[in-house]
Amino acid sequence: MRLYANTLKNYTDINNFYVSSEWHVREAEETTLHFRIVDLDRDGLRYISKGTVVTATVRFLSIDDAEEFELTATNPDSDDKSVWSITIPADKTPSSGNFVVSLTEDGTTKSFAVLQGIVTESVDTGGC
Repeated sequence: MRLYANTLKNYTDINNFYVSSEWHVREAEETTLHFRIVDLDRDGLRYISKGTVVTATVRFLSIDDAEEFELTATNPDSDDKSVWSITIPADKTPSSGNFVVSLTEDGTTKSFAVLQGIVTESVDTGGC
């Protein structure tokens, strides 16, 4: 099984969202992001764990190790356990590029990278 995360935009509920190629965030703004875990070996069907204790985390990578951080995800809707959400606080700014999702099911962890999954817009671009 090869798991992957589709980034979602405009998530309202399990019937109202769009699959996107990446998340777009702005520096210094609190942002809630959604993703759906899929099984690539089953043609991208959503993956719903059969585990009794399931947690997910998202690790934002950076060239500078001090800039990396990890957030715990939650399920925003009990009707679809394949969809998860995280809230990036205003005092954290992820680097553009890759992030890693870790799914732990009954003590067994599966991790996978989402390549070029986030674009960060700087608020202060300089200038006169």
